Order: sequence, then structure tokens, then C-alpha cells
Amino acid sequence: MVQKNNVSVNQLQDHELLQAYFQSKQLTATAQEQEISSFFAKFKTLEGFKHASRECLDEYVTANQAIRQSLLAAIELGQRVARAMPKIQGRVLGSQSFGNELVTSMRGLEQEQLWLFSLDTRHQIVATDVIHIGSLRTCPFHIRDIIRKALKYNAQSIILAHNHPSGQAEASANDMRLSKEMAKAADVFEIALLDSFIVGADDYTSLREDGAFTTFDELKTLEANMKLK
Repeated sequence: MVQKNNVSVNQLQDHELLQAYFQSKQLTATAQEQEISSFFAKFKTLEGFKHASRECLDEYVTANQAIRQSLLAAIELGQRVARAMPKIQGRVLGSQSFGNELVTSMRGLEQEQLWLFSLDTRHQIVATDVIHIGSLRTCPFHIRDIIRKALKYNAQSIILAHNHPSGQAEASANDMRLSKEMAKAADVFEIALLDSFIVGADDYTSLREDGAFTTFDELKTLEANMKLK
């Protein structure tokens, strides 16, 4: 994150942000103040700039085109970043098709890896992250790391997947425990753990298909019913 005098840019006042921009253009202190004054004289506030007409913007730029055209470009870039939507990486239509895709993607990995898939309300994958590389037995993943990633992408649901380099896709007791703990933690943030996959050399195990989450789902239903009473 860009900083000015060790202060995060999101803590700067509007005029300080403009000053930081004009400083980057190597303007003198006097020229910086003149540009800041001209900006607010023309638009009054950032809200005024936001709703300014094309003609008003053209008039502003014409007075100092080299500097002000690039300012408008920087502002437009910031607006596009704010509007940017995550690129859809695919859609999860079912555990069988997704499990088979995971086998193709993970079967050649030499080390155990834990992958996180963040999904939107339509079960479209908006992000894929490698959460951990190495044995999950000797160095368990941190649930908070997964929650942090899911919240970053505003995920409505998530899927976990990890491979067994041995080639066996059977779920261990540790796999079951960590997946259930993850389901409970995600539920606190209203994020659903759709499934947790264990991937072998030629096949996979879906804990959802195997009913590993049944007890947790039943408890959620019971709690919901109790709240309605």
C-alpha cells in the first residue's frame, strides 16, 4: 500500500491525496498549491467532480493539459478498480464433475496441497487460492486464513480440496475433523462449506457425498427451528 510519511493513503484528506499526486509529477510546492486550489475552485468537492459535465472537465484540463489529463486518467483508473468484478473461473455444477476435474489438476502434485475455491451465489468460482503446501498432519492450516480469503472475495460458499501424494483418496480422521471445524467456522460468517475433497491418483473422495457433514447439517436445522419458536 502506498504511504505518505508512514501514513496509509486511506487516512489522507482529499487535498492531501491531490498533493501526493502532484508531488509525483515533481511540481514545486507553489505549483502544487495552485493545482489543488484550481481543482477545488472548479469542482468544490470530490462529489462535484464526480458529477461534472464533459464540458466542465474539458475546460479544467485545457488550462494545464499535461498535468490534469493524467490526473483524470488516474481517477478513472481508481474508479475502474472500484467497479472491477472478479473473473469467473468456472462453475460448480456437481460434486462428481468437480471431483473429476480436481483429479486431473492435482494428481501430479508431489507435495500435499490445500486449495480453496471461493464461490458466488450462483456457484461460480470467483477465486482459487493455495492455502497450504505440505503435510496437513504436521502443519494444519489455519481456519482464519481461509475465512479471511473467503471474506476478501465476498464468497457465499467455499469448497476445500487437498491431495494425497500417496495416491490414496480415503479420508483420514484428521481430514474429517478439520473439514467439520471449517464448516462450523464458516457458518459463523454465513459462508457455506459446500464440500471438502480428498484427491488421489485416479479418484477422489467427497465428504459431502459420504455424509460427513450430515450431523453438522442436522444441528444447523435444529438450531434454526429453535430460533423460530
